[in-house]
Amino acid sequence: MLIRFWVLLIALLLLFLWALAYGSDVIPFSRLWQPERISASQWTILWAIRWPRALASIFAGAALGVSGLLMQTYFRNPLAGPFELGIQSGANLGVALVLLSGLSPFAGTFSHILAGSLGAGLALFLMLLASRRAGGTATLLILGVLFGYVIGAIVNLLVFFSPADQIRLFSIWGMGSFGGVTLSDLYWFGGVVFFCLFAAWLIAKPLNALVLGTTYAQSLGVSVNTAQVLLLVTAAVLAGVTTVFCGPIAFLGVAVPHIARMYLQTGDHRFLIPGAALWGSLLALLASNLSLLPGNGQILPLNALMALLGLPVILWVLFKRTTLTT
Repeated sequence: MLIRFWVLLIALLLLFLWALAYGSDVIPFSRLWQPERISASQWTILWAIRWPRALASIFAGAALGVSGLLMQTYFRNPLAGPFELGIQSGANLGVALVLLSGLSPFAGTFSHILAGSLGAGLALFLMLLASRRAGGTATLLILGVLFGYVIGAIVNLLVFFSPADQIRLFSIWGMGSFGGVTLSDLYWFGGVVFFCLFAAWLIAKPLNALVLGTTYAQSLGVSVNTAQVLLLVTAAVLAGVTTVFCGPIAFLGVAVPHIARMYLQTGDHRFLIPGAALWGSLLALLASNLSLLPGNGQILPLNALMALLGLPVILWVLFKRTTLTT
């Protein structure tokens, strides 16, 4: 098991170096170890653009991977992901209100963060309220999906009545990007993600019991209600903070937990949580690196690239699971 984690860490380090070295201005790997050979303009590129983008990719991938794992554990549904609770939809609505109202140029990035956080927090509150009255996880799952559809309808109405330039800003944000995170944003983004990942790891044993059902978990002395609330809050914050800083990122939350289970060959959340975090970081950083078009400085839409990369992975996971069960 330890060797598998070392392989993931080494692969992540290599992708991180690739992210720092390659782009419109290629910086040879040898210069990364010899700072005196790096020019002033290259230093600016490294610290102001590539370093934040690479770290944002790692944070976002880890957050969505673990959030998806928690959602699949809670709902005991292999297709569950961060979107199912409507948290990302709530953050999406908050940012849409800022971008489509024309306030964005005056309020700046902080307004996006505040509005997205409030939207995600409101969605979380509604879902926690619903979880106390819902007849089961299936009902909560349906409510989350319906809540996402309602928010999507509201956002579409906002788009319909907004000027073209504001629609363009919102469309660019909606494509997803790791390049909009600044150095100052990284402290908040990374701090929240690390705190939530640690919180998720602390409830790993109750999660192992919840996989086998609430009755079994209660027989082991697990406080099911407390564990479920902690699970929902942690998953929601991870998904919400990523959506606020990077936009709505698809695919990772659903596919990464399956990849982590198959790679680690275990259902123990003490290993799955760090495994999902590493696999999410790997795939997000790989997509970020591949999104950079060599030679012209343009960047492919992240969600479009995620869909192209994600479909073969999901199909492979589904066919692999079918083969193993037949």
